[in-house]
Amino acid sequence: MDKKLLKLIPAIGLPAIGLIALLGISNFCDNPRKPIKQKSYSKIMTEKGEVEQVSLNPSIFIEVPEMYTIVFRCEHNVRLVIEEEREKEQKYKALWDRFEKGDIKEGDKVTITYREEYVDTLQDIDRDGKREIISRKAVGYDFLDAKVVKE
Repeated sequence: MDKKLLKLIPAIGLPAIGLIALLGISNFCDNPRKPIKQKSYSKIMTEKGEVEQVSLNPSIFIEVPEMYTIVFRCEHNVRLVIEEEREKEQKYKALWDRFEKGDIKEGDKVTITYREEYVDTLQDIDRDGKREIISRKAVGYDFLDAKVVKE
């Protein structure tokens, strides 16, 4: 390598390393001007519906887990499908227990409790150091429970 070039590396290298370090550190700092995505939920809502299908799909093959499935048809004719592996830690364990006991079955009228799920984009648009929601996109529903309506 040329000796003149070798002499330039320390002169150019230290400021460049310092600049790279500053840029790297700034990526770790919380910059409220940079948009971020965050999950959020609506308030808890209820809707009347009916249990359309309830099943435990047995595993035929070793690699395929047994699955619980419940399909609700809401009063607005929208289907809400809840599906979960039997052997994993279950979010809807109380629901599956009621299914196995026969407390909830196909054709039952139910009150469904759920929340809408959103992805919010937040950014500090007014430069006050706090992020505000600049956009919200509905991405699904967070099913909470279904209670059989006694007639």
